[in-house]
Amino acid sequence: MVADECIVGAARAGFNPAGAADLPAQQDRLHRTELSRSRSGKPNGCSTRTSHFFKSTSAIVGPNDPLRIPRGAQKIDWEVELAVVVGKKASYVSEDQALGHVAGFVLHNDYSERSFQLARGGQWVKGKSADTFAPLGPFLATPGEVANLANLAM
Repeated sequence: MVADECIVGAARAGFNPAGAADLPAQQDRLHRTELSRSRSGKPNGCSTRTSHFFKSTSAIVGPNDPLRIPRGAQKIDWEVELAVVVGKKASYVSEDQALGHVAGFVLHNDYSERSFQLARGGQWVKGKSADTFAPLGPFLATPGEVANLANLAM
């Protein structure tokens, strides 16, 4: 495992030169199902396909760094995610070769400002990319340290 002070640098190294991470907005079948139904549980016409958003590298901080609430924020929310740190450049990688490009896995406390994200229309980046909205850590587990990727507790 890698100590938390190394995680921010390792995570930033895995992002593209434009200074943002391309992240799936609907990580799994559960998220896609949630997003495709209204509060009443009826289908709402939303796509069940995965969409993507960007999260700025200025959002990445350590696990114990303070959260800075953006001016005008009204609906701060968070969820725990498993972040994958890409360790080497990859493009059009087959599924069976994908883990060969992974440096490790780290807990990600994914903050969002829901009123910026949803009520203002357009890209989700407005609600996902505020400075300090992506604490990572406290450690990075390399692929060799994770016995079963399908059975991780967060």
